[in-house]
Amino acid sequence: MVDLEKTAALLVTSGMDLAAQPEGADIGIVFACGFIDSAKVESIEEILAMVELKREGKLGYLLVIGCMPQKYGEQLERDLPEVDAFVGTSNLE
Repeated sequence: MVDLEKTAALLVTSGMDLAAQPEGADIGIVFACGFIDSAKVESIEEILAMVELKREGKLGYLLVIGCMPQKYGEQLERDLPEVDAFVGTSNLE
């Protein structure tokens, strides 16, 4: 939750507006956990749902942020080329 709040604060202070729903957004962000198995599954499901929105033209760019990209970044880049960027927790700024 701290990473989510930190990222939201960075986005707002840089002049971006946050939206509750991804449809029509310039950038969709998925916060992905890479440690708890059930959270990994949920994260992948959410990433795939956002990839579908991007394919349909309902979402601009797609970022995946959190400990999952920190831990599995290279594998995720190979398996999910539709994602525009993977950002680990050590690179939030």
